[in-house]
Amino acid sequence: MNDEELRDLQERVALIGEMAAHPGWAMLTDRAHHTIALRQQRLLNGKLEDFAEYQKEVAYMDGMFFVLRLPDQVKGELDDEMGYRAELEEAEEESEAA
Repeated sequence: MNDEELRDLQERVALIGEMAAHPGWAMLTDRAHHTIALRQQRLLNGKLEDFAEYQKEVAYMDGMFFVLRLPDQVKGELDDEMGYRAELEEAEEESEAA
């Protein structure tokens, strides 16, 4: 990841973090979890007509889970990149000192 990509990631983490800290985020996640539970129950009860409908339901839930995990996901990506850069910097300092 180059420096421009890192700055973009840092900005995205900050913006998504602000969004997740907003009171509306809690309302959104509550509603999403409720919707997911209803769809999971429908799936478990076998109320789907065919495999295509099953695939559609699973994809829908995957998309919802992706959005719900997004704040933690981008924060983890940034933490990984910062840790990697710190390791590189440390290795460079050690090789210069030797």
